[in-house]
Amino acid sequence: MKNINSLIIFIYIITFINLNYNVNQFNNVNEITYEKLYNHRYTNHVKLFKDIFKNYKVENFLEFGIGYGTKFFIDNCTSVTSIELLIPIIKSKCIPWYNHCKELYKNKKNWNGHTHMCEAGINHGHILSTRDQNLPPLPKYSLLEIKEIANKYAKKNIYDVIFIDCGIGCRSDIVNEMFNRANIIVAHDTQALDSTYGWNRLKSQKNYCCLKSIDHPSTSIWINRKLTNLINNLKSLQTYKLTN
Repeated sequence: MKNINSLIIFIYIITFINLNYNVNQFNNVNEITYEKLYNHRYTNHVKLFKDIFKNYKVENFLEFGIGYGTKFFIDNCTSVTSIELLIPIIKSKCIPWYNHCKELYKNKKNWNGHTHMCEAGINHGHILSTRDQNLPPLPKYSLLEIKEIANKYAKKNIYDVIFIDCGIGCRSDIVNEMFNRANIIVAHDTQALDSTYGWNRLKSQKNYCCLKSIDHPSTSIWINRKLTNLINNLKSLQTYKLTN
């Protein structure tokens, strides 16, 4: 137990370092360019979104987890909504980060953002996930809270794309709940070596195909199979492979 607790503390320290590093990186929204985002390991997933936006018109975009990549979404979508999910253990770092991003995007008329303070269910789910990456399904009350958040912010068919990149351990369970609420679901940090977010709990979806970029395997894209043109166009780039 002592070793597990030490590992959790280490993970949080690394997270805090990353947050502090990012906060000091840009202080003017006009400094945030596609090239700078693409060349940073935390935001190089913008390349995948560039491919999506080139082949599919995205009007309404929802993300769980705000960041510098949000600027690219704002520049390419009609409307962008950012939700920063907060839990007690990282609240003190996430709120300054959210406020920093809010200041950057405050004059962008097609952007709006919110913070959401999670309750006991997600907080417990986060702790369980970071302690045991091979955790079986989360407790029912954790999953119920995730569903309540989805019902509040991600009502079915409002958004074209939902992007999950929040800093809580039950990220995979949020992905599961977003299926059938949007035609395109994207999640960051899904690479095999990063199991912190419980990717073993992802549920198979018959009406979605999953694509991964060969060049950027840390991000997964699930696309409703009815969007055949988008799927075929991405496959034709030969940098994507179907994983289901």
